[in-house]
Amino acid sequence: MISPSDISTAASRVLAQYDVSEAYLFGSFARGEQTPDSDIDLRLICGNTMTFGTLYELSHELEKELGRKVDIVTNPPEHMRPAFRQSIDQDEVRIYEATCAGR
Repeated sequence: MISPSDISTAASRVLAQYDVSEAYLFGSFARGEQTPDSDIDLRLICGNTMTFGTLYELSHELEKELGRKVDIVTNPPEHMRPAFRQSIDQDEVRIYEATCAGR
C-alpha cells in the first residue's frame, strides 16, 4: 500500500510543475488509517496564477501519478469551517515545499 513518503515523492514530481509553494497530506493517509479504497486528501498553498482550470489539470495529473482519487483543498485556513480546519490541523503532514531554485 502507498505510504505518505511514497505520496510525497510522487506528488512532488507533479507539484513542482505548478504554482504550488507547499502541500500537506491530511485525512486517513496522514493518520495511517487508509484502506484500499481511500482517496488522498491534500491541502495546497498556491500562488496567484492558480486558476480553476489549472487546479483541475493538477488534480488529474496527481491522480495519474498516484493511482488514486485525490481531493484538493486550497482555501486559506481563515476561510475554512472551524471544525474542518481543526480536523486538518490534527493530522496534516507537509509533503512538499517548493525550492527557490525551482520557482
